[in-house]
Amino acid sequence: MTQKVANDSGNSIPPPSGRGEDPTGEAESTQLLHDIHSWYAEQAVENERIRVQAEKVAKIEYYLRGSPLSGYGDWMVTEGERTGINPFLCPAVAEAESSLGRALCGSCNAWGMLGCSFSSWQNGITRWFDNCILHWGQAQSSYEMAGYCVPDHPWMENVNRVSTAIEAIEL
Repeated sequence: MTQKVANDSGNSIPPPSGRGEDPTGEAESTQLLHDIHSWYAEQAVENERIRVQAEKVAKIEYYLRGSPLSGYGDWMVTEGERTGINPFLCPAVAEAESSLGRALCGSCNAWGMLGCSFSSWQNGITRWFDNCILHWGQAQSSYEMAGYCVPDHPWMENVNRVSTAIEAIEL
């Protein structure tokens, strides 16, 4: 039974929330410890996600060094997370289609998207990921991107070789 305390005007008021019939506060302490442990677990998961993301960015940036796409590895990883597409495919396709932006078919279009020019590399990267999700879903390898380039097989093998090599970079 919950004890009630009279206030200055003589009205009965319930005890403070969370105390109820536990005058020792043991249930409240247990809940607080649970909340603290949950928070630390969530932080550990978030820290690991950030570490993995930073490692992907570093590998892509290492591969892009000296190219017009250098400095955009973070955006490739961000867009990969947004769409669920393997972010290593973006520089691999750019390598196959334009030597990492050195031979363009349109302004800021390193991916061979015919008739496309973009106002910035960031915009081009975003549009590439949007185009991929539209045509190939959440592709994880070039072998899931049939029709990107004809004939498919040599192109797929080349892009797969490059994306695998980027992912395997030891930093």
